[in-house]
Amino acid sequence: MKRLVMIALALMVAVPAVGQEFTFQGYAVYNPVPDAVGSTVTVYGIANAPTVAATPVTTDFALNQYTICITGMAIATYDHDPVGRTKDYIFNGGVIQIFEDALAGGTPGDYANPGTFTDGTMLLDMAVDDGWEMDLNDPIGFGYHSGAGEGTCDVVGGSAYAELTGWGYELGDWLFFGTGISEAAPWAQVPAGYDQVFGVKIVYPHDPTANEDRTWGEVKNLFD
Repeated sequence: MKRLVMIALALMVAVPAVGQEFTFQGYAVYNPVPDAVGSTVTVYGIANAPTVAATPVTTDFALNQYTICITGMAIATYDHDPVGRTKDYIFNGGVIQIFEDALAGGTPGDYANPGTFTDGTMLLDMAVDDGWEMDLNDPIGFGYHSGAGEGTCDVVGGSAYAELTGWGYELGDWLFFGTGISEAAPWAQVPAGYDQVFGVKIVYPHDPTANEDRTWGEVKNLFD
């Protein structure tokens, strides 16, 4: 009886909750060059352990490192206003993949070796929705632009896909933010070969799944 009560409590806690998120610190590289229509951006990042908001899937930061790889986002439009010192972009396409790799025996993310960001278990495979926007500005006129990006993405696969569907998560229109984006500058150092500091936040924005009434007998039958 005690086991069933504990399981029932776990079911009550583990329903989808608005605001669950992954956050990553990372860097971006453009191919062939930044600030050109048709160029694509690749982003690599390492996840921060959650402090306030939980991750939307089961994670263990004591045993694993979590990394992100974003590929295939192409600049569809680019507008540079030298007077207003702004740069505005719209991207189309792209894939987001989040990986889990063991700290013991795994390979920690190394920006000099991009393959270390994708050699673990792929937890989530996500498609970026067209129209992702990035707005940068240079308010002081130092010649270095910074800002943020915002758009949405859809979960399409990964080892945690079944966990999300099992708990009734909506899979479309998760929020995808670019955070603390900054061009390489004296105060925003980037590794060799990269063009921008580029943080990432992936947020589950939907309301929790509605409650469904069940008798105690029906709950017990789930574990027979």
